[in-house]
Amino acid sequence: MAIFKKTYAKYYDLMYGQKDYTDEVYFFNTLIKKFAPQGKSILSIGAGTLNHERHLAKLGYSIYG
Repeated sequence: MAIFKKTYAKYYDLMYGQKDYTDEVYFFNTLIKKFAPQGKSILSIGAGTLNHERHLAKLGYSIYG
């Protein structure tokens, strides 16, 4: 299992190392404001590295998952 984690981590970093989480969270926030303007809680399933969740928490959302 440790070999899998090391190998997977290397490829994960290659695929997502330059990902713009801030821009994606801006888009998510826009959708939330449009479709659930009173929403302040987010249920995160399969959060992974928690990058989106950290940014959403900074915007005032409560994150559960």
